[in-house]
Amino acid sequence: MAVLLAVLPSCVLVPFIDSFKKAGVSEGDRQALLTERLKRFNDSLYWNSPIEALQYVDSERRSEIAPKLQRMVEGRRMVDGKVRNIEFGDSSFTAGVHIVMRSYRIPVYVVTEVEQKQTWKFSMASGWELWDLEVKEDKGKAF
Repeated sequence: MAVLLAVLPSCVLVPFIDSFKKAGVSEGDRQALLTERLKRFNDSLYWNSPIEALQYVDSERRSEIAPKLQRMVEGRRMVDGKVRNIEFGDSSFTAGVHIVMRSYRIPVYVVTEVEQKQTWKFSMASGWELWDLEVKEDKGKAF
């Protein structure tokens, strides 16, 4: 019984610490949260779901970014994607992300690279949200 009481107080703190980290209070926590958000956002693009990807876009910018997301997945199948670089700024409240995705157009089936430059912003209310997206397709490079 004494062993159970000694273990119980530390178990109670675990959910609190986890919630504190997910709130993004510290700079390191915000950086870790971005990698989770990037994975979810890019997974939705991989599965050709721009509507799902829009939930990660800042509400003020959705009307501008939605057509870009639609063009990225329309008639295209993503094969692979890699984050090339993440630059945090403003105490990790903003981040510039450079991603290279490989994809092919249906029915051509020639894999090409598409570069994305994403700008993300963090708020305590909604976490990381995509603020800007630039897409550049490398038309001459096939793999």
